Amino acid sequence: MSDIGEYENLTEDEIDELFEKSIILPTQYEINEYQIMADFIEIIENEKIKEKLQNIIQGKGAFRRFKDYCFQVNIIQDWYRFKEKKYKEIAIEWCKQNGLKYKE
Repeated sequence: MSDIGEYENLTEDEIDELFEKSIILPTQYEINEYQIMADFIEIIENEKIKEKLQNIIQGKGAFRRFKDYCFQVNIIQDWYRFKEKKYKEIAIEWCKQNGLKYKE
């Protein structure tokens, strides 16, 4: 069964018109998770942990190593809270840019 539902019988012109009226959500490439990690590292007060994380996020596999190390040094919940806050800020900014109302 198709998830397209009411849209499956639209003409090409109707699809184009619908697309022009649509607001597209940001993609994973527009949300810079690497920058979010780097921003998190900057607020860490423990210099040893901060330096280790700065080294860990270099190269392939950075996200996995980052998360594993955060878990190892017991700052994983701090990371999740920080990331959630950043996503919320991104969502609010996106709503503002697209003229959408939002609740905090």
